[in-house]
Amino acid sequence: MTDRVQPDNLPLRVLHPFQPGIGENEDSIALGGRVGPLVLFTAGDLDQAGEKNVLARYPNFRPDLVKFGHHGSKTATNPAVMAEWQPTYGLISAGRKNRYGHPNQEVLEVAAKQKMIVYDTRRQGMLRYVYENYKKGHFQVKSTNDLTNSKTTN
Repeated sequence: MTDRVQPDNLPLRVLHPFQPGIGENEDSIALGGRVGPLVLFTAGDLDQAGEKNVLARYPNFRPDLVKFGHHGSKTATNPAVMAEWQPTYGLISAGRKNRYGHPNQEVLEVAAKQKMIVYDTRRQGMLRYVYENYKKGHFQVKSTNDLTNSKTTN
């Protein structure tokens, strides 16, 4: 699948990859499009160079909500791309006490510098975005307590 082939009935647009690959992180499928009132970018395991390429190929694309690539790994979330896009929200999908230490502190610093509101499955558990009529929406979290110190592992 590439950005030239759009699956039927997919409400988001394939933004990356630009050419077929062999299944490496650099070949990751990245999607973008409207979810309720927000424009979403979900990076899969795309690296910083891939994000930069998406920005170059789609210069008018401006997501409000970014699902950070590769679980918040330092190889993803390009600071220059985030500065250009200026998203309001960031989502991190990473397990509690994961062996890679995701998300990386550098990614959290990029989000802080952009004054993004960050939702993090390690800390808040399951996340859900609820919207009505494409005009207003809100996030729901499983826990308002920090779950990273919980005895249960993810």
